[in-house]
Amino acid sequence: MSNARSVNGPSPDAVQTSRARGFRRLLESTQIVQWEADAKTRDFTYVGSQAERLLGYPLNLWYEPDFWKTHLHEDDRQRVLLFREEALLEQEAYELEYRMIAAAGHSVWAHDVVAVERVNDTPTVIRGFLIDVSERVAAETGLRQSEERFRIAATLGADIIAEVDIQTGNVVWFGQVDEALGYESGAFPRTMEGWAEHLHSEDRDRIRTEVMREVVEKRQGLSAEFRIRARDGSYRHWTAQAAPLPRVDRSPTKFVTVCSDVTEQIVARAEALQHRDALAHVARVSSLGELTAALAHELNQPLAAILSNAQAAVRLLDRDPPETRKTAEVLRDIVADDRRASAIIKRLRAMIRRETPARLPIDLIQVVQEVIEIMRGELATRDTTVVCDFAVDLPAVVADRIQIQQVVVNLVTNALQAMEGKAEPRLSVGVHQRNDAWQVVSVADMGSGINVFMLDTMFEPFNTSRTGGLGMGLSISRSIIEAHGGEIMAQNRDADGAMVSFALPPQQTVDS
Repeated sequence: MSNARSVNGPSPDAVQTSRARGFRRLLESTQIVQWEADAKTRDFTYVGSQAERLLGYPLNLWYEPDFWKTHLHEDDRQRVLLFREEALLEQEAYELEYRMIAAAGHSVWAHDVVAVERVNDTPTVIRGFLIDVSERVAAETGLRQSEERFRIAATLGADIIAEVDIQTGNVVWFGQVDEALGYESGAFPRTMEGWAEHLHSEDRDRIRTEVMREVVEKRQGLSAEFRIRARDGSYRHWTAQAAPLPRVDRSPTKFVTVCSDVTEQIVARAEALQHRDALAHVARVSSLGELTAALAHELNQPLAAILSNAQAAVRLLDRDPPETRKTAEVLRDIVADDRRASAIIKRLRAMIRRETPARLPIDLIQVVQEVIEIMRGELATRDTTVVCDFAVDLPAVVADRIQIQQVVVNLVTNALQAMEGKAEPRLSVGVHQRNDAWQVVSVADMGSGINVFMLDTMFEPFNTSRTGGLGMGLSISRSIIEAHGGEIMAQNRDADGAMVSFALPPQQTVDS
């Protein structure tokens, strides 16, 4: 018996135990705290081990009377307690967000998903998931602050005007050019050549070429953006709009340039993009958190099959003589189920991992199919039929795979929510190519459609028709698609439901 096991590798029990440990570690690595409470006393009767990581208190303290209530942030306590009591009387399930005070004294934002169990209409047990959303709240706050800084900087931007003599290259400045660049009055160069020497080395040749071609040779207007060196050695971002001064019956010999310092806008825009990426990552994790039950169900199937086959293998090996041929077949089934479970985890890790966006040639159909596979459990739970319409032999597009997956997850999730309560819900997903070679991904539902008053604003931040929704999913999706040079649109269908689609341009050189 031992020889047979050494030839075939570890015993089935050892394989199963190793797999169980791996999946347990995966579940314990999440930030979701499972809990249960007595509806009468409101005190916890069960709290998952992740609670210690969430707030830093020993697990036993969570079971003390009024622990949850006394550790609510004082600014949230009255609102949350009132909401909870009303929800317990009227609702079977509810969600809310609030701050709790951690052992170290800082605040932790929590999103609570709660279900109420009743007996004769009386609440008896409260169960829920507590999710740490501090990172998401911080990202949202940072995004709003960056957008406000961008708006203020744009409003207060001051212009500097220059009149340039094409023949002599002399420049007359109007406005505080010296002050803007940190020079004493009159110290900044008053010639085109002197101005060009202060341009960033990466911009200098490009701007000189454009000025020579458009202004000097063609005597026409020019719009440009460049970096210019200040007296302290730092660089300011400027935009310039140049136009020739017209002369009757003669070619212009001078042109006027309006320069604007847009450094603050550039910095704010970069910060906003960083916050957008951070918020997109958190939204991605949050959307997967909402699919936790479906993903657990999806993992349970191969795990149950592995356990069943492992038990069968043990029985086969215990026979006299051992049935090695049948045992080999069972072990091959175990390997197949293990690979299936590993594939599910691999796709999940890829979407959760926070990495620098990487734009590479991708197959859009394959990306959509991967999302459908990730959400298969959720689709089955909602008893939703998926109808796919994919064109054949489509070329690759250049895009970030994870970001495009996130957009498709958002669109499919919204479509499923739009069909809640519908009999025999059906989801239509398509990928095709337009006449201009752009590729289009569409997701259509058979819900009640989009309110006509929301069609023009549904992609704006914090715009949602769903109770408890944040209104960020479609806004993030639009930001991602537009950053790829694409477009996203929504429309109501002639029959019931709506269709949201996005289009990406043909494969281009990857923008570094």
